Amino acid sequence: MVIFDLDYTVYDNDPRMLQVLKEWAARPEATGRFPVESRMIGALPPDKIRYFARDSVREAGLDDTQTAAVMTDLLPFSRSRFLDNDHTLIDPLIPGVRDLIQALVRAGAKVVFLTGRTEAEQGAATRAALARDGMAEDGEHYFLYMKPSGTKSDGSPFTDEEFKRGRAGDIDKLGDVVATLDNEPVNVVTYTAMYPRAMNIFVNTRWSNKVTLPGSGVYRIDHYVAPA
Repeated sequence: MVIFDLDYTVYDNDPRMLQVLKEWAARPEATGRFPVESRMIGALPPDKIRYFARDSVREAGLDDTQTAAVMTDLLPFSRSRFLDNDHTLIDPLIPGVRDLIQALVRAGAKVVFLTGRTEAEQGAATRAALARDGMAEDGEHYFLYMKPSGTKSDGSPFTDEEFKRGRAGDIDKLGDVVATLDNEPVNVVTYTAMYPRAMNIFVNTRWSNKVTLPGSGVYRIDHYVAPA
């Protein structure tokens, strides 16, 4: 089996973030309260998108004072839309990843999509996107595991690392994990402990600021290469 994360490992989230920012910038509430800042954010080019909305806003040319003021309104707006089904469908595949995944399946591997996306917010769109892109969950070649929600029963955050570690028992029943691919360093290091004999690969796209201890025996991929 080969485990793939989805966001910034299989799918490029930049277009989704750009769409959400432009929707915010076009709102009458934004243009009225932040006339200069909304124009700057509305003109943000795709190559200026960053992992966090705040950093993307700064790339539009806003100073620290403007950014702080804008984020009080933009942050709740962006969170509610960035993680919904309609906007999740915007994500395009990262070039080359489908060729790699389908080549693995032809070679006899099972592909497990193990993602921190939540079933309640993004489940429908995630399944629709995988079907659209020829990798639909089928219980034979493709498997999908998503968090039921973003919080645990006690109300504390359900981190991606906790979720992925907790699904090891289910995944291990499917076969032997020979490789993992993830863009988050903390998850890659977690996989090195879970599957020390596997090829654990850091996908060098975008990642958060979550701190992790150094890992050993980690591979790195900068660009997917289509099989010959």
